[in-house]
Amino acid sequence: MSELPYILYKNSWVYSESIDTEIQLSGEQIKCLLSKGGLMVRNLYDFDGAESSFWFVIKDSKDEFRGHTTQKRIQKSLSSLTFERILKKDFPLEEAYSVMMENYLFYKTKQNIPSFDEFKTRVFSMDDSYDIWTAREKQTNELAAWAIRKRYETYCEYQTIKAHPKFFSTCYPFYGMYYVCNEYYLKTLNLKFVSDGARTITNHSNIQNFLMEKFNFRKAYCHLNVVYQWWLTPIVKLLFPFRKILPQGSIKSLLNMEAMKRGLL
Repeated sequence: MSELPYILYKNSWVYSESIDTEIQLSGEQIKCLLSKGGLMVRNLYDFDGAESSFWFVIKDSKDEFRGHTTQKRIQKSLSSLTFERILKKDFPLEEAYSVMMENYLFYKTKQNIPSFDEFKTRVFSMDDSYDIWTAREKQTNELAAWAIRKRYETYCEYQTIKAHPKFFSTCYPFYGMYYVCNEYYLKTLNLKFVSDGARTITNHSNIQNFLMEKFNFRKAYCHLNVVYQWWLTPIVKLLFPFRKILPQGSIKSLLNMEAMKRGLL
């Protein structure tokens, strides 16, 4: 059996190539992946097909945004901030980390907060397929926001965006950053689509609804299959009825994904 294009991410085998090229795995292929370790295999297939309980949030149209208010906030952002695509070596790590921590504090995020060294390692490990964007306040040159994007052959994945909360209602950095990136990837590079990722299983962010409401992103449905290690399967079945009363955490996220697989969420 040839090597499958899957990587182990947070103890789950996930597809490592373009999201629109993943196909349904056979039982033998799933068994092969699980034999190498990990807790489960996540298999997403039939991208942008019939309506289902799982989806990616994408934009494949070149129309820019929706509504007069969105237009005004984009204009304010572009007039207040300087947006730039920079090299990895020029990324201001300490400034960016400070912005990220302020963002976490504002949203009261408690999960998966990286240390500075972990953040630095992640940035340095990125290859040339990643783009880093920054937004600086024009008068003070203060870093207001930054974003990381990963380019594939036909599309771009919007991986991370962080902004300092003090700029939210004055410079609207999210509006400007998404506008500039959409223009660059969809019009300048003429990619097929941009993606803000799959349906969230933690419900910690409203960014995908924001993009659909303001920037004409849409749902690209796909099939979701999750297969666990043999010993984990009965644990999932035992805990599944209690998923709604469990506190936020990795176990609840796992059970939410199981609910999506079953079409119950």
